[in-house]
Amino acid sequence: MNVFYQKFKEPAAPGSRDPIFKQVIYNWSHELEKPHILNIGSERDPDLNSRAGDGWANFYWAELIQQNGVRLVIVDVDSNAINVCQQILSDFVGKIDIEFVVDSGLNWIDKEPFNFAYFDGPDDNAFTLNCFEKVDRDICSVLCDDANYGGKADLLKMRHTDYWFLPCNHTHALIFYPSKELIRKKLNKV
Repeated sequence: MNVFYQKFKEPAAPGSRDPIFKQVIYNWSHELEKPHILNIGSERDPDLNSRAGDGWANFYWAELIQQNGVRLVIVDVDSNAINVCQQILSDFVGKIDIEFVVDSGLNWIDKEPFNFAYFDGPDDNAFTLNCFEKVDRDICSVLCDDANYGGKADLLKMRHTDYWFLPCNHTHALIFYPSKELIRKKLNKV
């Protein structure tokens, strides 16, 4: 186990995103036969203390793929960030179907039938909205980071109001848009 994965396995700091990642995975992954995940934006800093800022969500997605998944695609426009991400996730390379791509996430949303997307790309409201509007909402759930006021999801929240607001702490929040398929499956269990 590399030092990054060891650090990931330690208890997270209060106010981190970890409880939200776990909540979404717990509530969502049971409904999918095979998770097929797109992550827009990647870990950027090889410092072990960067977890608080970067979140290291890809460890959650990689573990989910390892248990029961199809594929994880991580896209970032910054080749250095992709290199860092490969280093951080080296324990999963060769063990799961994982692809690291230097490109705009906007170019990947409709390339494969993803059923989960995590948006943690540039701090650009228009980019986030454009990515979301390319998602096939029938099959793909979306978790968007930096959804606090003034974050990258302000336009998205105004245009698409059917989200779950997931606060991490007093300044940071995420939002979750369940797919129509996920909603149907949950309603059928009631």
